[in-house]
Order: sequence, then structure tokens, then C-alpha cells
Amino acid sequence: MIPGKIFKEDPVIEIRRKSRKTILLGIALIVASVYGVLVWIDIYFLRQFPEDLFDFCMAFCLPFFIIISAFLIKKMFDKRPAVTLSPQGITNYSNFVTSDLIKWNEIERFEFVKVRGAGLIYIFVTDVDHFIRQASGISFIFMKMGSWISDTPITISTDTLDCSVNDLMKALNYKLEKYKHTV
Repeated sequence: MIPGKIFKEDPVIEIRRKSRKTILLGIALIVASVYGVLVWIDIYFLRQFPEDLFDFCMAFCLPFFIIISAFLIKKMFDKRPAVTLSPQGITNYSNFVTSDLIKWNEIERFEFVKVRGAGLIYIFVTDVDHFIRQASGISFIFMKMGSWISDTPITISTDTLDCSVNDLMKALNYKLEKYKHTV
């Protein structure tokens, strides 16, 4: 496969991440996390900030940045394709909420949207609760929130993929039409 180009007729399509963008995001979040720790040390121990407000912010913001940083570092070294389209279905590792295999007969349609500048492809499935029940831990929480916001718990993050959104949407719709009734 030519990097950045999808041939929708290929039986199996593997789409990789843009490694440079993922690395830059990881570095930025690591810097933000370290800065947060330093600010916490400076304010908490040296300046006596109002404790209730400060503790609340640090209890939620700092762990959030650290978790996201760890996730991005893990994604930088992940050798799996971000998205795989096969005759059996879609395997999605493009974002925080991973989906092992979504069979073509479980998919209704795809929709591309921009949410605060980030490109997402919503995968609308026939049984939302089935996928939410399969998730565990933080994935369960994100899938539940996603289903409240967009009526689907499964999304493909397109910003870090090494292909165009148009090519990916064409390939997804082509594969859905081709395999929906054969799986």
C-alpha cells in the first residue's frame, strides 16, 4: 500500500498513524504534565493558594494530563495499524476507546464530523448497548459518554491517520456495501 493512499478494492486495508503528529502531541502533553506538577509544588508549598479550589483542580486536571500523556506515549510505540478494514469487519485502535472487531452486519452507517477542530468518523451500530457492555474501565466511561453525545459509542479519530478522510470514507462505505450481508 502506498502511504497515505487507500485502494478500496484491497481485501484488507491497514491504515497507520502519522507518527510525527502523535509524537508532537505526546511531547506537548508531557510538557503540560510536568509544568502542572511544578506549578502545584510552587503554589501549594510556597504561596499558600486557597486549598479547596486548588486541591479540586489538581485532583482532576493533573491526573487527566498524565493519563492522556501515558496513552499517547503508548500509542507512539504501538505497532498495530490504527484502523484495519477486512472482509470480517473493522478493527479500530485510532483513539482512546479501542474496538476489537466490529462486524459489517453490526454497522448501520458512517458519518464524518468535525468536533472542535478534530475530525471524527462516527460508526453507527445496530446495538449500542452490546458494545458498551463489552468495554471495561475507562473505555466503558468514554463509550457511555459518546453514546449520549452522538448516539454511537464508536468513533474513528481521523486527524492522526496516514490517509485522507475522503479516501477512508469511500473505503468504509464500499466495504460496508460489499460485506454487510455476507458476514
